Amino acid sequence: MPLTGVIYDLDGTLVDSRDDLADSVNAMLARLFLPEREPRVIHGFIGEGAERLIRRSLGPAHEAQYAEAAPIWREEYA
Repeated sequence: MPLTGVIYDLDGTLVDSRDDLADSVNAMLARLFLPEREPRVIHGFIGEGAERLIRRSLGPAHEAQYAEAAPIWREEYA
């Protein structure tokens, strides 16, 4: 059977996407009227999936906004 396609997982494997993730998190926070975070802080939240990234970025005081924040982050990161 001939090869019909190839899929690459570039996010963090072949491409350093930390700054892109930090930019999308800060755009999400701005849209929620929350204070932005330093990129190096967001970099520390990366590695356990999008939900953990978003929840950690929101922080305990705003974690209840996860349902509102997640689609905003996905739009910003797309």
